[in-house]
Amino acid sequence: MKVPSMVAVLAIALTGAPVEAQTIFQTLTNLRATVQQLSGHPANPQGPSPTPRSAAVTAPAVHQPPPAVIPAVALSEDPSDSRLEGTPLIASKVETFDVLGFKLGMSPREVARIAARNEIYSGPGGAQLTGSFDMEAAEIANRELVRPTETRSKTYVATAFGESRRGESFIFHFTLESTGPKLSRLNMEAKLNGQTAEQIRAAFISKYGPITPTNNPYRFLIWGDSCMAPNCKAVLEASVFGSKISIKLDRGTAYENQMRAALEARSKEVAAKHGTGVRF
Repeated sequence: MKVPSMVAVLAIALTGAPVEAQTIFQTLTNLRATVQQLSGHPANPQGPSPTPRSAAVTAPAVHQPPPAVIPAVALSEDPSDSRLEGTPLIASKVETFDVLGFKLGMSPREVARIAARNEIYSGPGGAQLTGSFDMEAAEIANRELVRPTETRSKTYVATAFGESRRGESFIFHFTLESTGPKLSRLNMEAKLNGQTAEQIRAAFISKYGPITPTNNPYRFLIWGDSCMAPNCKAVLEASVFGSKISIKLDRGTAYENQMRAALEARSKEVAAKHGTGVRF
């Protein structure tokens, strides 16, 4: 006669079920469930609960402001500044005009301040840099020197591209003067934003005064020198095409020629200082 094991006897006593058809593992499992029921702690059919883990902590996103329209390196190395903002606008005198606060002759630093206030940031193309007035003069002088002079210098901005949250696009052109770069041309393009050409015309005339007569069909509005010669003065032009308007505030080729002559005169001084003359 087969004597049942102690495990089997205990299982029969507690469960009332025979164990011949069960493995010891199944018997122990059933026994554990019975004990937990009798003690008031039912078994977890899914097994023991996993040890709780701390929730992953996600670092808050750091908001990075868009890059400034004038590179920081150009501002840090160019000490010049101007205070033209707020100076009176004189009707029909383009040199005093402003477009969104930008005026001809402004330093890059002042342009940067006004751009930030108008939420204008660096656009496609970024910025183009150049050297100082003296470095550019030395570059010209080196063309005729046997032993080139030193041309390393600080970095200045020559052209900067910008765009605003309103969809406006800008190109800021600077011309080197001995005191630093100065805004010499501003190109702006914007959507009509619900205005008609007639409404824009009236608004521009109200701000800038009477327009300059011109027979050029491609110029919608113009103030100042409308000449096409290589020695023109300051001009403001506005042209409507389709759903957009294009605006140009330009100091003129006469100013550019004057600054070029000043640069070349400085280059002659550099060449005379460092040159040793011609042997013959």
